[in-house]
Amino acid sequence: MGLLQNFSKPRGFFGRVISLLMNYGEHAKLGHWGMSFVELPIQADILDLGCGGGGNLERWLECYPDAHVSGIDHSPVSVSIATGWNEKAISQDRCEVILSGVNKLPFRNDSFDAISSFESIYFWKNMDKALAEAYRVLKPGGVLLLAVTHDRESKCCSMIRKIHGARLYDEKELKSYLENAGFLKFRYIRAKKKSWRIALCRKGIPVEL
Repeated sequence: MGLLQNFSKPRGFFGRVISLLMNYGEHAKLGHWGMSFVELPIQADILDLGCGGGGNLERWLECYPDAHVSGIDHSPVSVSIATGWNEKAISQDRCEVILSGVNKLPFRNDSFDAISSFESIYFWKNMDKALAEAYRVLKPGGVLLLAVTHDRESKCCSMIRKIHGARLYDEKELKSYLENAGFLKFRYIRAKKKSWRIALCRKGIPVEL
């Protein structure tokens, strides 16, 4: 397996390094920026899809100290790193990290106030199934936040195109997928000086974002 494939599914030593690097740098800054557009209940239940090294789980917990935050990832290496990174919160029953893909989430219907994904949708094998599952486990009125880097001329996007099976999505494509899954109030936000993008939408109830 090529080194770049570790961004899709971290494995072995280099996978551990990449999982840890996800908790720093531009990926971490994108997490902070994306979360700033979401306002949730104090005791929210939050799910992060493709949680990587667990840095964004920690950031959600910092934003909402009374929340419960769940993370899933299909890489055992990432699950291990994320678990260690959030060890204290897990011991306090404020956080859990589960080995799982996005096409069949191990949660009951209407479980979460918010679902996030930070730069993981590039690697989802079936966007329709993944979004259908996200819709299923969101509570009515719950928020879905998808954060990506999208500028076809950027170094990040050039790298993503080299990863086998990865796919970039523009605003029109994301809007179509989300509407087909049943999400409402689509909002697409571009960072002013970065190639960061977020798509925000809600389940079922047409309230403002």
